[in-house]
Amino acid sequence: MYTLLGSIFVFFAFLSIYFSIGTSTFDTLAYANFTSTKQIAFFVLFVVGFAVKIPIMPVHIWLPEAHMLKHLH
Repeated sequence: MYTLLGSIFVFFAFLSIYFSIGTSTFDTLAYANFTSTKQIAFFVLFVVGFAVKIPIMPVHIWLPEAHMLKHLH
């Protein structure tokens, strides 16, 4: 469930970018003129999502428990 939450943040960021400019190609993103508010929102969504998925400190505490549960079964 924890990694699903991280995925939802990243997915919402991608959807927001797609619906803002109508495409998701990197060539178009290089020339997109997002407001500073949107840029900050996208950054926060990606950082929170990837902090869970990578994992980054301090949200990495789930990782050892997940691997230990896998080995116990």
